[in-house]
Amino acid sequence: MKSYASSNATEAGSERERGWTKASAHYAHAGGLSEEIVLRRGLIWIADDSRLEAESVAKLLSADYDVEVFEEGGVMLEAMSGGRSPDLILLDWQMPGVSGLEVCRFLREKYDEVLLPILMLTTRGSKEDFAEGLSAGANDYVAKPYDEAELLARARTLVRTRQQAALLRAREEWFSTTLESIGDAVIAIDAKGVVTFTNRAAQQLTGWGFDEAVGKPFADVFSIVDDKTLERIDPFENVARGTGASSASSSILLVRKDGQRIHIEESAAPIGENAAWGTVVVFRDITNRKRSEAETRDRADFEEKLIGIVSHDLRNPLGAILLGVGVLLNGDELGERATRTALRIRSSAERAKRLVGDLLDFTQARLGSGIPIHRQSVDLNDVVNQVTEELQVAHPDCDLRIEASGDGSGQWDPDRISQVVGNIVSNALKHGAPNRPVTVRTRSDENFVFLEVHNEGAAIRPEIMPVIFHAMQRGSADRSDRSMGLGLYIVKHIVDAHGGTLALTSTDAAGTSFELKLPRDDVK
Repeated sequence: MKSYASSNATEAGSERERGWTKASAHYAHAGGLSEEIVLRRGLIWIADDSRLEAESVAKLLSADYDVEVFEEGGVMLEAMSGGRSPDLILLDWQMPGVSGLEVCRFLREKYDEVLLPILMLTTRGSKEDFAEGLSAGANDYVAKPYDEAELLARARTLVRTRQQAALLRAREEWFSTTLESIGDAVIAIDAKGVVTFTNRAAQQLTGWGFDEAVGKPFADVFSIVDDKTLERIDPFENVARGTGASSASSSILLVRKDGQRIHIEESAAPIGENAAWGTVVVFRDITNRKRSEAETRDRADFEEKLIGIVSHDLRNPLGAILLGVGVLLNGDELGERATRTALRIRSSAERAKRLVGDLLDFTQARLGSGIPIHRQSVDLNDVVNQVTEELQVAHPDCDLRIEASGDGSGQWDPDRISQVVGNIVSNALKHGAPNRPVTVRTRSDENFVFLEVHNEGAAIRPEIMPVIFHAMQRGSADRSDRSMGLGLYIVKHIVDAHGGTLALTSTDAAGTSFELKLPRDDVK
């Protein structure tokens, strides 16, 4: 056996060969495969008992390929039994011992025409001989004496075909392994809607094994129904909606082979232009997620309704307590100590009543009905004066300043607007810098009335700013603050119900400002 190789084979190769190699390398790289599959030099074995002819052919081919020469077919078969395999065999028809035709027939029992191409070299030029060689399994033949260009062209074609087939097999194995390894279920169907592939996850979810599913209509394997009506959904129509994009649906149930239904979400993508080669469907089991979402939703609904029921039922006893305390305080029978006790009871009951009111408003906002408002003619300047007077009495040491200007009239709910003003100003008094003023300004234009409440002091923490109007959020880190954090949440819903807006700015240098913008009329 002799080997032939050229150190400058790449430079000596034809432009056509180098072009194909570059394109194939890019193709392999795009699929995640090693470029060695296509960049390595092809290996050609020559079996010919004529040393001169074998060396002549080897010299011709060694510019582009690695070449090994065997003088007998039996020796070459022994080399193959050791696990070695060339990209092409050039086989002389007539050899001592085992003939080329017999070697060809033997190899075809183990290797097909793509996996191991065979090019016959023969001096027998009749059509019958060529037909016999091809029927024995040869891919092609060249008659002796051969034309060098023809021999090189036929060899190059067969090597290229073999390497391309190797690349395709490697890509197929790579993709198959990848699809088997991912957690999502994958089903591939051809252009006629017949299943061509299912990965392990798809087999587990559908209950159809690989051999059972492949060749079956897609609608049989991927049987889906609407999760509310349980009406059957055409899987082809559902897939068509997702073809060309990731179009997921979480409102369908997959009916397994055993009849069990599971929630899934799925998406589809075409194979080839306009799904000419088929479609890939990817889906996953979301039954646990749907169950968890439903449980969370039910729990939240129950909690909100419970809060509403409890807080509504608390209003009556609290009202009775306040009424009774008022009667006691208006009488002359109480001594100084009893009067102080009654005042504490009234203060606690009023706080509890406000808390109950906040809980009712919170429940109405969360249950979707929204905070109810009853519009009538109101002057915002009057509301501000009334609310700030009451707060000044409650906070006699605070510097509360009012700057009113413009026409403050509009169509609003006076009680709700008072609630908004009182809440924002109370926050400013509570969280503003001690011994620094809190300023309440009103102004207006033709269509809107504006209210600004400003206090000095430390800014609201940056992480709180985006969620300051959410429920259960507080702008202060003071643990002694016993507020539930519903005030600004309710304020925001009241403002929204009036068609207004609420803006907030807060810095250490400029202080904190809430600005309310209310349309004068009910804007739809």
